[in-house]
Amino acid sequence: MSFRLKILLGIALIEVLLLGALVFSGLEALTESAGIQLEKRARATARLLATAGHEAIIAEDLATLSAILDEAVRDRDIVFARFVDDRGDLLAQAISAGADGETGSRQGTENGAAIGLTPAQSWGIGFLDHTVRDGVIAVSQPVVVAGAVFGRVDVSLSRYSVAKAQSDALTRMSLIALANLALVAVFALLIGRVLTRQLTLLKDGANKLAHGELGYQIDILSRDELGTTASVMNRMSSDLKDLYENLEKKVAARTHQSDLANRHLKKTIAALRETRDQLIEQEKLASLGRLVAGVAHEINTPVGVGLTAASYLQEETADFNGAMAGGTAGKEDLQAYMDTSMQASEIILHNLNRASALISSFKQVAVDRTNQERRLFNLKDYIAELVVSLAPVLRGKRHEVTVTGDPGIEIDSYPGAISQIITNLVVNAVRHAYGDRQAGCMTIDTTSDDAVFTIEFRDDGKGIPEDNINRIFDPFFTTSRESGGTGLGLNIVYNLTVQLLKGRILCESTAGHGTCFKITCPLSCDADGTVPDHDQGLLERT
Repeated sequence: MSFRLKILLGIALIEVLLLGALVFSGLEALTESAGIQLEKRARATARLLATAGHEAIIAEDLATLSAILDEAVRDRDIVFARFVDDRGDLLAQAISAGADGETGSRQGTENGAAIGLTPAQSWGIGFLDHTVRDGVIAVSQPVVVAGAVFGRVDVSLSRYSVAKAQSDALTRMSLIALANLALVAVFALLIGRVLTRQLTLLKDGANKLAHGELGYQIDILSRDELGTTASVMNRMSSDLKDLYENLEKKVAARTHQSDLANRHLKKTIAALRETRDQLIEQEKLASLGRLVAGVAHEINTPVGVGLTAASYLQEETADFNGAMAGGTAGKEDLQAYMDTSMQASEIILHNLNRASALISSFKQVAVDRTNQERRLFNLKDYIAELVVSLAPVLRGKRHEVTVTGDPGIEIDSYPGAISQIITNLVVNAVRHAYGDRQAGCMTIDTTSDDAVFTIEFRDDGKGIPEDNINRIFDPFFTTSRESGGTGLGLNIVYNLTVQLLKGRILCESTAGHGTCFKITCPLSCDADGTVPDHDQGLLERT
Protein backbone atom coordinates (compact mmCIF):
# COMPACT_ATOMS: atom_id res chain seq x y z
CA MET A 1 0.00 0.00 0.00
CA SER A 2 1.46 3.34 -1.07
CA PHE A 3 2.03 6.25 1.29
CA ARG A 4 -0.39 8.43 -0.74
CA LEU A 5 -3.17 5.83 -0.40
CA LYS A 6 -2.51 5.55 3.33
CA ILE A 7 -2.87 9.32 3.69
CA LEU A 8 -6.10 9.33 1.65
CA LEU A 9 -7.66 6.46 3.57
CA GLY A 10 -6.61 7.93 6.90
CA ILE A 11 -8.14 11.33 6.16
CA ALA A 12 -11.29 9.71 4.73
CA LEU A 13 -11.71 7.56 7.82
CA ILE A 14 -11.32 10.55 10.13
CA GLU A 15 -13.77 12.58 8.05
CA VAL A 16 -16.35 9.80 8.01
CA LEU A 17 -16.13 9.39 11.77
CA LEU A 18 -16.33 13.12 12.45
CA LEU A 19 -19.14 13.76 9.96
CA GLY A 20 -21.06 10.76 11.22
CA ALA A 21 -20.78 12.02 14.77
CA LEU A 22 -21.78 15.53 13.62
CA VAL A 23 -24.81 14.32 11.67
CA PHE A 24 -25.93 12.06 14.49
CA SER A 25 -25.59 14.77 17.13
CA GLY A 26 -27.30 17.35 14.82
CA LEU A 27 -30.23 15.05 14.18
CA GLU A 28 -30.53 14.32 17.86
CA ALA A 29 -30.54 18.04 18.70
CA LEU A 30 -33.02 18.79 15.90
CA THR A 31 -35.33 15.99 16.96
CA GLU A 32 -35.17 17.07 20.58
CA SER A 33 -35.82 20.73 19.69
CA ALA A 34 -38.71 19.86 17.35
CA GLY A 35 -40.24 17.61 19.99
CA ILE A 36 -40.03 20.36 22.59
CA GLN A 37 -41.61 22.85 20.19
CA LEU A 38 -44.39 20.38 19.31
CA GLU A 39 -45.00 19.77 23.01
CA LYS A 40 -45.22 23.51 23.67
CA ARG A 41 -47.63 23.86 20.77
CA ALA A 42 -49.77 21.00 22.08
CA ARG A 43 -49.91 22.58 25.51
CA ALA A 44 -50.80 25.98 24.05
CA THR A 45 -53.52 24.37 21.92
CA ALA A 46 -54.95 22.55 24.97
CA ARG A 47 -54.96 25.75 27.02
CA LEU A 48 -56.61 27.63 24.14
CA LEU A 49 -59.36 24.99 23.80
CA ALA A 50 -59.88 24.93 27.56
CA THR A 51 -60.29 28.70 27.58
CA ALA A 52 -62.60 28.66 24.54
CA GLY A 53 -64.82 25.85 25.78
CA HIS A 54 -65.10 26.43 29.52
CA GLU A 55 -68.45 28.22 29.30
CA ALA A 56 -69.88 25.53 26.99
CA ILE A 57 -68.66 22.86 29.42
CA ILE A 58 -70.38 24.60 32.33
CA ALA A 59 -73.53 24.98 30.25
CA GLU A 60 -73.08 21.53 28.74
CA ASP A 61 -73.49 23.09 25.31
CA LEU A 62 -72.36 20.12 23.29
CA ALA A 63 -72.91 21.76 19.93
CA THR A 64 -70.56 24.61 20.80
CA LEU A 65 -67.99 22.15 22.10
CA SER A 66 -68.25 20.13 18.86
CA ALA A 67 -67.85 23.26 16.77
CA ILE A 68 -64.77 24.27 18.73
CA LEU A 69 -63.22 20.80 18.25
CA ASP A 70 -64.10 20.67 14.53
CA GLU A 71 -62.38 23.97 14.00
CA ALA A 72 -59.37 22.79 15.99
CA VAL A 73 -58.82 19.56 14.03
CA ARG A 74 -58.70 21.49 10.79
CA ASP A 75 -55.05 21.98 11.73
CA ARG A 76 -53.27 19.05 10.00
CA ASP A 77 -51.03 18.50 13.00
CA ILE A 78 -53.99 17.97 15.43
CA VAL A 79 -55.18 14.42 14.97
CA PHE A 80 -57.57 14.20 17.95
CA ALA A 81 -59.30 16.46 20.49
CA ARG A 82 -62.06 15.98 23.06
CA PHE A 83 -63.84 17.55 26.03
CA VAL A 84 -64.47 15.42 29.13
CA ASP A 85 -66.56 16.53 32.16
CA ASP A 86 -65.39 16.32 35.74
CA ARG A 87 -66.80 12.80 35.99
CA GLY A 88 -64.79 11.61 33.06
CA ASP A 89 -67.71 11.34 30.72
CA LEU A 90 -67.10 12.32 27.10
CA LEU A 91 -68.79 15.53 26.10
CA ALA A 92 -67.47 15.95 22.56
CA GLN A 93 -64.56 14.79 20.42
CA ALA A 94 -63.14 15.31 16.96
CA ILE A 95 -60.76 13.19 14.90
CA SER A 96 -58.66 14.49 12.00
CA ALA A 97 -58.92 12.79 8.62
CA GLY A 98 -55.34 11.68 9.02
CA ALA A 99 -56.46 9.55 11.99
CA ASP A 100 -59.46 7.52 10.73
CA GLY A 101 -60.21 8.84 7.24
CA GLU A 102 -62.98 11.28 8.25
CA THR A 103 -63.25 14.67 9.93
CA GLY A 104 -66.05 15.34 12.36
CA SER A 105 -67.22 15.57 15.89
CA ARG A 106 -68.98 13.12 18.08
CA GLN A 107 -71.16 13.73 21.08
CA GLY A 108 -72.08 11.50 23.91
CA THR A 109 -71.04 10.28 27.24
CA GLU A 110 -68.29 7.73 26.49
CA ASN A 111 -66.03 6.77 29.25
CA GLY A 112 -62.64 5.32 28.19
CA ALA A 113 -59.27 5.98 26.62
CA ALA A 114 -58.89 8.22 23.60
CA ILE A 115 -56.26 8.12 20.90
CA GLY A 116 -52.85 8.36 22.47
CA LEU A 117 -54.17 8.97 26.01
CA THR A 118 -54.24 7.03 29.23
CA PRO A 119 -57.59 6.88 31.03
CA ALA A 120 -56.27 7.91 34.40
CA GLN A 121 -55.17 11.56 34.70
CA SER A 122 -54.06 13.69 37.58
CA TRP A 123 -56.29 16.70 38.19
CA GLY A 124 -54.25 19.45 39.70
CA ILE A 125 -55.00 23.08 38.81
CA GLY A 126 -52.50 24.15 36.15
CA PHE A 127 -51.26 20.57 35.76
CA LEU A 128 -50.46 19.49 32.23
CA ASP A 129 -49.99 15.83 31.52
CA HIS A 130 -48.51 14.68 28.19
CA THR A 131 -47.69 11.33 26.60
CA VAL A 132 -45.67 10.53 23.47
CA ARG A 133 -46.42 7.26 21.67
CA ASP A 134 -47.62 5.82 18.33
CA GLY A 135 -46.27 8.85 16.38
CA VAL A 136 -48.36 11.40 18.35
CA ILE A 137 -47.95 13.59 21.40
CA ALA A 138 -50.97 13.77 23.72
CA VAL A 139 -51.59 16.46 26.36
CA SER A 140 -54.38 17.06 28.83
CA GLN A 141 -55.51 20.44 30.20
CA PRO A 142 -58.05 20.71 33.04
CA VAL A 143 -60.91 23.23 32.61
CA VAL A 144 -60.82 25.36 35.74
CA VAL A 145 -63.22 28.18 36.52
CA ALA A 146 -62.96 30.09 39.81
CA GLY A 147 -60.78 27.38 41.22
CA ALA A 148 -63.27 24.63 40.41
CA VAL A 149 -62.53 21.87 37.87
CA PHE A 150 -65.40 21.33 35.44
CA GLY A 151 -63.66 18.96 33.06
CA ARG A 152 -60.62 18.68 30.86
CA VAL A 153 -59.45 18.94 27.29
CA ASP A 154 -57.41 16.10 25.68
CA VAL A 155 -55.42 16.96 22.54
CA SER A 156 -53.17 14.69 20.37
CA LEU A 157 -50.76 16.22 17.83
CA SER A 158 -49.05 14.24 15.07
CA ARG A 159 -45.23 13.98 15.13
CA TYR A 160 -45.16 13.90 11.32
CA SER A 161 -43.78 17.41 11.15
CA VAL A 162 -40.96 16.40 13.47
CA ALA A 163 -40.17 13.31 11.37
CA LYS A 164 -40.39 15.39 8.19
CA ALA A 165 -37.99 17.98 9.56
CA GLN A 166 -35.69 15.20 10.71
CA SER A 167 -35.74 13.56 7.25
CA ASP A 168 -35.11 16.86 5.49
CA ALA A 169 -32.28 17.68 7.86
CA LEU A 170 -30.75 14.22 7.32
CA THR A 171 -30.89 14.70 3.56
CA ARG A 172 -29.28 18.12 3.73
CA MET A 173 -26.63 16.97 6.16
CA SER A 174 -25.85 13.90 4.02
CA LEU A 175 -25.41 16.04 0.93
CA ILE A 176 -23.20 18.45 2.86
CA ALA A 177 -21.18 15.51 4.26
CA LEU A 178 -20.73 13.97 0.80
CA ALA A 179 -19.63 17.28 -0.62
CA ASN A 180 -17.24 17.70 2.29
CA LEU A 181 -15.83 14.21 1.72
CA ALA A 182 -15.34 14.95 -1.97
CA LEU A 183 -13.53 18.19 -1.20
CA VAL A 184 -11.41 16.48 1.48
CA ALA A 185 -10.57 13.65 -0.95
CA VAL A 186 -9.44 16.13 -3.60
CA PHE A 187 -7.43 18.04 -1.02
CA ALA A 188 -5.92 14.80 0.34
CA LEU A 189 -4.94 13.74 -3.19
CA LEU A 190 -3.26 17.08 -3.77
CA ILE A 191 -1.50 16.98 -0.39
CA GLY A 192 -0.54 13.34 -0.93
CA ARG A 193 0.87 14.14 -4.35
CA VAL A 194 2.92 17.01 -2.93
CA LEU A 195 4.17 14.92 -0.03
CA THR A 196 4.82 11.75 -1.99
CA ARG A 197 6.62 13.61 -4.76
CA GLN A 198 9.44 14.48 -2.39
CA LEU A 199 9.23 11.04 -0.82
CA THR A 200 9.46 9.45 -4.27
CA LEU A 201 12.58 11.47 -4.97
CA LEU A 202 13.99 10.34 -1.61
CA LYS A 203 13.18 6.70 -2.43
CA ASP A 204 14.77 6.93 -5.89
CA GLY A 205 17.85 8.56 -4.42
CA ALA A 206 18.15 5.85 -1.75
CA ASN A 207 17.85 3.15 -4.43
CA LYS A 208 20.58 4.76 -6.53
CA LEU A 209 22.83 4.93 -3.48
CA ALA A 210 22.09 1.30 -2.72
CA HIS A 211 23.10 0.36 -6.28
CA GLY A 212 26.43 2.14 -6.00
CA GLU A 213 25.73 5.56 -7.50
CA LEU A 214 27.62 7.36 -4.77
CA GLY A 215 27.42 11.14 -4.90
CA TYR A 216 23.89 11.16 -6.38
CA GLN A 217 22.01 14.37 -5.47
CA ILE A 218 18.27 14.51 -4.80
CA ASP A 219 16.18 17.46 -6.02
CA ILE A 220 14.89 19.51 -3.07
CA LEU A 221 11.31 20.71 -3.70
CA SER A 222 10.52 22.29 -0.34
CA ARG A 223 12.06 23.64 2.84
CA ASP A 224 10.03 21.46 5.21
CA GLU A 225 11.11 18.29 7.03
CA LEU A 226 11.17 16.29 3.80
CA GLY A 227 13.36 18.90 2.16
CA THR A 228 15.67 18.82 5.17
CA THR A 229 15.82 15.03 4.92
CA ALA A 230 16.70 15.27 1.22
CA SER A 231 19.44 17.77 2.03
CA VAL A 232 20.86 15.46 4.70
CA MET A 233 20.82 12.53 2.26
CA ASN A 234 22.63 14.63 -0.34
CA ARG A 235 25.37 15.43 2.17
CA MET A 236 25.53 11.77 3.16
CA SER A 237 25.82 10.77 -0.50
CA SER A 238 28.67 13.22 -1.05
CA ASP A 239 30.42 12.03 2.11
CA LEU A 240 30.03 8.39 1.04
CA LYS A 241 31.55 9.18 -2.34
CA ASP A 242 34.51 10.92 -0.70
CA LEU A 243 34.96 8.07 1.76
CA TYR A 244 34.77 5.50 -1.03
CA GLU A 245 37.35 7.33 -3.11
CA ASN A 246 39.67 7.62 -0.11
CA LEU A 247 39.09 3.97 0.67
CA GLU A 248 39.95 3.00 -2.92
CA LYS A 249 43.19 4.95 -2.63
CA LYS A 250 44.00 3.24 0.67
CA VAL A 251 43.13 -0.16 -0.79
CA ALA A 252 45.32 0.50 -3.80
CA ALA A 253 48.20 1.53 -1.52
CA ARG A 254 47.67 -1.48 0.72
CA THR A 255 47.41 -3.75 -2.32
CA HIS A 256 50.71 -2.42 -3.61
CA GLN A 257 52.30 -2.99 -0.22
CA SER A 258 50.75 -6.45 -0.08
CA ASP A 259 52.12 -7.28 -3.53
CA LEU A 260 55.58 -6.15 -2.47
CA ALA A 261 55.28 -8.19 0.73
CA ASN A 262 54.03 -11.23 -1.24
CA ARG A 263 56.90 -11.01 -3.69
CA HIS A 264 59.34 -10.73 -0.81
CA LEU A 265 57.61 -13.62 0.95
CA LYS A 266 57.73 -15.75 -2.20
CA LYS A 267 61.45 -15.06 -2.52
CA THR A 268 61.93 -15.94 1.14
CA ILE A 269 59.89 -19.15 0.78
CA ALA A 270 61.80 -20.08 -2.36
CA ALA A 271 65.09 -19.47 -0.52
CA LEU A 272 63.87 -21.55 2.44
CA ARG A 273 62.78 -24.36 0.15
CA GLU A 274 66.13 -24.27 -1.62
CA THR A 275 67.87 -24.32 1.75
CA ARG A 276 65.67 -27.20 2.89
CA ASP A 277 66.36 -29.14 -0.30
CA GLN A 278 70.07 -28.52 0.14
CA LEU A 279 69.91 -29.71 3.74
CA ILE A 280 67.93 -32.78 2.69
CA GLU A 281 70.52 -33.54 0.00
CA GLN A 282 73.28 -32.98 2.53
CA GLU A 283 71.51 -35.35 4.90
CA LYS A 284 71.20 -37.93 2.14
CA LEU A 285 74.86 -37.49 1.20
CA ALA A 286 75.87 -37.66 4.85
CA SER A 287 73.87 -40.86 5.20
CA LEU A 288 75.49 -42.19 2.06
CA GLY A 289 78.88 -41.14 3.41
CA ARG A 290 78.27 -43.00 6.64
CA LEU A 291 77.25 -46.00 4.56
CA VAL A 292 80.44 -45.74 2.49
CA ALA A 293 82.57 -45.41 5.61
CA GLY A 294 80.88 -48.39 7.19
CA VAL A 295 81.15 -50.51 4.09
CA ALA A 296 84.80 -49.49 3.66
CA HIS A 297 85.43 -50.57 7.21
CA GLU A 298 83.64 -53.85 6.60
CA ILE A 299 85.52 -54.51 3.37
CA ASN A 300 88.83 -53.62 5.00
CA THR A 301 88.62 -56.62 7.35
CA PRO A 302 88.29 -59.44 4.77
CA VAL A 303 90.69 -57.65 2.41
CA GLY A 304 93.23 -57.30 5.23
CA VAL A 305 92.88 -60.96 6.18
CA GLY A 306 93.25 -61.97 2.51
CA LEU A 307 96.28 -59.69 2.14
CA THR A 308 97.89 -61.20 5.23
CA ALA A 309 97.23 -64.73 3.95
CA ALA A 310 98.65 -63.79 0.54
CA SER A 311 101.77 -62.28 2.13
CA TYR A 312 102.28 -65.38 4.24
CA LEU A 313 101.82 -67.59 1.20
CA GLN A 314 104.34 -65.47 -0.70
CA GLU A 315 106.91 -65.92 2.07
CA GLU A 316 106.28 -69.65 2.24
CA THR A 317 106.60 -69.91 -1.55
CA ALA A 318 109.91 -68.01 -1.47
CA ASP A 319 111.28 -70.30 1.24
CA PHE A 320 110.13 -73.41 -0.63
CA ASN A 321 111.68 -72.13 -3.87
CA GLY A 322 114.98 -71.54 -2.01
CA ALA A 323 114.91 -75.06 -0.62
CA MET A 324 114.18 -76.49 -4.00
CA ALA A 325 117.03 -74.50 -5.55
CA GLY A 326 119.44 -75.70 -2.87
CA GLY A 327 118.31 -79.27 -3.26
CA THR A 328 117.35 -79.48 0.38
CA ALA A 329 113.58 -79.72 -0.09
CA GLY A 330 112.19 -83.07 0.80
CA LYS A 331 108.84 -84.76 0.57
CA GLU A 332 107.72 -83.45 3.93
CA ASP A 333 108.66 -79.88 2.92
CA LEU A 334 106.58 -80.24 -0.24
CA GLN A 335 103.61 -81.59 1.69
CA ALA A 336 103.87 -78.78 4.27
CA TYR A 337 104.05 -76.20 1.49
CA MET A 338 101.04 -77.70 -0.20
CA ASP A 339 99.03 -77.66 3.03
CA THR A 340 100.04 -74.06 3.71
CA SER A 341 99.12 -73.05 0.14
CA MET A 342 95.75 -74.74 0.44
CA GLN A 343 94.91 -73.04 3.72
CA ALA A 344 96.10 -69.66 2.53
CA SER A 345 94.08 -70.05 -0.70
CA GLU A 346 90.94 -70.95 1.26
CA ILE A 347 91.42 -67.94 3.55
CA ILE A 348 92.03 -65.62 0.61
CA LEU A 349 89.06 -67.01 -1.36
CA HIS A 350 86.70 -66.82 1.64
CA ASN A 351 87.60 -63.23 2.46
CA LEU A 352 87.54 -62.16 -1.18
CA ASN A 353 84.04 -63.70 -1.53
CA ARG A 354 83.00 -61.86 1.62
CA ALA A 355 84.39 -58.59 0.30
CA SER A 356 82.73 -59.24 -3.06
CA ALA A 357 79.35 -59.73 -1.35
CA LEU A 358 79.80 -56.54 0.62
CA ILE A 359 80.80 -54.64 -2.50
CA SER A 360 77.85 -56.04 -4.43
CA SER A 361 75.43 -55.13 -1.67
CA PHE A 362 76.90 -51.69 -1.30
CA LYS A 363 76.85 -51.18 -5.06
CA GLN A 364 73.13 -51.99 -5.26
CA VAL A 365 72.28 -49.80 -2.27
CA ALA A 366 74.46 -46.93 -3.52
CA VAL A 367 72.91 -47.09 -6.99
CA ASP A 368 69.40 -47.11 -5.49
CA ARG A 369 70.27 -44.18 -3.26
CA THR A 370 71.56 -42.05 -6.14
CA ASN A 371 69.05 -43.12 -8.81
CA GLN A 372 65.35 -42.80 -7.96
CA GLU A 373 64.30 -45.47 -10.46
CA ARG A 374 61.48 -47.96 -10.14
CA ARG A 375 62.09 -51.65 -10.46
CA LEU A 376 60.68 -54.97 -9.35
CA PHE A 377 62.46 -56.43 -6.31
CA ASN A 378 61.96 -58.71 -3.34
CA LEU A 379 61.18 -56.57 -0.30
CA LYS A 380 62.57 -58.77 2.47
CA ASP A 381 65.78 -59.68 0.59
CA TYR A 382 66.44 -56.07 -0.25
CA ILE A 383 65.99 -54.96 3.37
CA ALA A 384 68.30 -57.82 4.49
CA GLU A 385 71.00 -56.61 2.08
CA LEU A 386 70.53 -53.10 3.35
CA VAL A 387 70.94 -54.21 6.95
CA VAL A 388 74.24 -55.89 6.00
CA SER A 389 75.50 -52.54 4.72
CA LEU A 390 74.49 -50.95 8.03
CA ALA A 391 76.51 -53.46 10.10
CA PRO A 392 79.28 -50.94 10.98
CA VAL A 393 76.73 -48.52 12.40
CA LEU A 394 75.22 -51.29 14.51
CA ARG A 395 78.31 -53.21 15.57
CA GLY A 396 79.98 -50.20 17.14
CA LYS A 397 77.22 -50.01 19.72
CA ARG A 398 76.32 -53.69 19.79
CA HIS A 399 72.88 -53.23 18.31
CA GLU A 400 71.12 -55.98 16.41
CA VAL A 401 68.61 -55.71 13.59
CA THR A 402 66.39 -58.69 12.76
CA VAL A 403 64.50 -58.89 9.47
CA THR A 404 61.35 -61.02 9.53
CA GLY A 405 58.23 -61.42 7.47
CA ASP A 406 56.96 -62.89 4.24
CA PRO A 407 59.91 -63.78 1.94
CA GLY A 408 57.75 -63.82 -1.17
CA ILE A 409 56.69 -60.15 -1.30
CA GLU A 410 57.62 -58.71 -4.70
CA ILE A 411 56.97 -54.97 -5.13
CA ASP A 412 57.22 -52.61 -8.10
CA SER A 413 58.47 -49.51 -6.37
CA TYR A 414 61.48 -47.33 -5.63
CA PRO A 415 64.22 -49.26 -3.81
CA GLY A 416 66.21 -46.08 -3.19
CA ALA A 417 63.31 -44.66 -1.19
CA ILE A 418 63.00 -47.92 0.79
CA SER A 419 66.76 -47.83 1.46
CA GLN A 420 66.63 -44.22 2.64
CA ILE A 421 63.60 -44.90 4.86
CA ILE A 422 65.14 -47.98 6.55
CA THR A 423 68.52 -46.28 6.98
CA ASN A 424 66.97 -43.18 8.55
CA LEU A 425 64.81 -45.26 10.90
CA VAL A 426 67.82 -47.33 12.03
CA VAL A 427 70.04 -44.27 12.47
CA ASN A 428 67.23 -42.46 14.31
CA ALA A 429 66.81 -45.41 16.70
CA VAL A 430 70.56 -45.64 17.29
CA ARG A 431 70.76 -41.93 18.08
CA HIS A 432 67.65 -41.44 20.18
CA ALA A 433 66.25 -44.75 21.42
CA TYR A 434 69.27 -46.03 23.34
CA GLY A 435 71.88 -44.70 25.69
CA ASP A 436 75.59 -44.60 24.86
CA ARG A 437 76.27 -48.03 26.35
CA GLN A 438 72.88 -49.66 25.86
CA ALA A 439 72.68 -52.52 23.36
CA GLY A 440 69.40 -52.49 21.48
CA CYS A 441 67.33 -54.89 19.45
CA MET A 442 65.43 -53.66 16.40
CA THR A 443 62.98 -55.69 14.32
CA ILE A 444 61.89 -55.06 10.74
CA ASP A 445 58.81 -57.07 9.77
CA THR A 446 57.36 -57.17 6.24
CA THR A 447 53.81 -58.24 5.37
CA SER A 448 51.38 -57.75 2.52
CA ASP A 449 47.61 -57.54 2.28
CA ASP A 450 45.67 -57.24 -0.96
CA ALA A 451 47.37 -54.51 -2.96
CA VAL A 452 49.57 -53.03 -0.22
CA PHE A 453 52.67 -53.98 1.70
CA THR A 454 53.56 -53.01 5.25
CA ILE A 455 56.95 -52.44 6.85
CA GLU A 456 56.84 -52.43 10.64
CA PHE A 457 59.95 -51.12 12.37
CA ARG A 458 60.18 -51.66 16.13
CA ASP A 459 62.84 -50.86 18.71
CA ASP A 460 63.00 -51.61 22.41
CA GLY A 461 64.42 -48.24 23.39
CA LYS A 462 63.22 -45.49 25.71
CA GLY A 463 60.33 -44.31 23.50
CA ILE A 464 59.21 -40.82 22.51
CA PRO A 465 57.80 -38.35 25.08
CA GLU A 466 54.14 -37.51 24.65
CA ASP A 467 54.93 -33.82 24.13
CA ASN A 468 57.10 -34.65 21.09
CA ILE A 469 55.03 -37.39 19.45
CA ASN A 470 53.03 -34.90 17.35
CA ARG A 471 56.16 -33.10 16.08
CA ILE A 472 58.54 -35.91 15.12
CA PHE A 473 57.80 -35.57 11.39
CA ASP A 474 58.13 -31.77 11.36
CA PRO A 475 61.16 -30.50 9.44
CA PHE A 476 64.13 -29.44 11.60
CA PHE A 477 62.59 -30.80 14.79
CA THR A 478 65.28 -32.60 16.79
CA THR A 479 66.18 -33.22 20.41
CA SER A 480 69.90 -33.73 19.69
CA ARG A 481 70.91 -30.64 17.78
CA GLU A 482 73.91 -30.19 20.05
CA SER A 483 75.23 -33.55 18.89
CA GLY A 484 74.80 -32.83 15.20
CA GLY A 485 71.14 -33.74 14.60
CA THR A 486 69.47 -31.83 11.75
CA GLY A 487 65.84 -32.73 12.42
CA LEU A 488 65.40 -33.90 8.82
CA GLY A 489 65.72 -37.68 9.19
CA LEU A 490 62.09 -38.52 9.98
CA ASN A 491 60.85 -35.66 7.78
CA ILE A 492 62.62 -37.33 4.84
CA VAL A 493 61.01 -40.65 5.84
CA TYR A 494 57.59 -38.96 5.88
CA ASN A 495 58.04 -37.18 2.53
CA LEU A 496 59.35 -40.31 0.76
CA THR A 497 56.49 -42.42 2.16
CA VAL A 498 53.68 -40.00 1.36
CA GLN A 499 54.85 -38.24 -1.79
CA LEU A 500 56.96 -40.81 -3.63
CA LEU A 501 55.58 -44.14 -2.44
CA LYS A 502 51.95 -42.82 -2.16
CA GLY A 503 51.56 -44.41 1.27
CA ARG A 504 51.14 -43.43 4.88
CA ILE A 505 53.25 -43.67 7.99
CA LEU A 506 52.03 -44.27 11.53
CA CYS A 507 53.90 -43.96 14.80
CA GLU A 508 53.08 -45.45 18.16
CA SER A 509 55.26 -44.89 21.17
CA THR A 510 55.07 -45.04 24.93
CA ALA A 511 57.82 -43.58 27.07
CA GLY A 512 59.99 -46.43 28.38
CA HIS A 513 58.44 -49.09 26.11
CA GLY A 514 59.98 -48.47 22.71
CA THR A 515 58.64 -47.11 19.43
CA CYS A 516 56.89 -48.61 16.41
CA PHE A 517 56.81 -47.10 12.92
CA LYS A 518 54.34 -48.65 10.52
CA ILE A 519 54.65 -47.83 6.81
CA THR A 520 51.89 -48.94 4.41
CA CYS A 521 52.28 -48.46 0.64
CA PRO A 522 50.89 -49.89 -2.61
CA LEU A 523 52.63 -52.99 -3.99
CA SER A 524 52.81 -51.14 -7.30
CA CYS A 525 53.29 -47.39 -7.61
CA ASP A 526 50.82 -47.44 -10.52
CA ALA A 527 47.98 -48.31 -8.12
CA ASP A 528 45.58 -45.45 -7.41
CA GLY A 529 43.67 -47.10 -4.61
CA THR A 530 43.47 -45.69 -1.12
CA VAL A 531 45.79 -47.26 1.41
CA PRO A 532 43.58 -48.87 4.06
CA ASP A 533 44.14 -48.05 7.72
CA HIS A 534 43.95 -51.22 9.83
CA ASP A 535 45.38 -49.69 13.00
CA GLN A 536 43.70 -47.54 15.59
CA GLY A 537 45.29 -45.42 18.29
CA LEU A 538 48.35 -44.58 16.19
CA LEU A 539 49.68 -41.20 15.24
CA GLU A 540 49.08 -40.69 11.51
CA ARG A 541 50.69 -38.17 9.19
CA THR A 542 49.14 -38.08 5.70
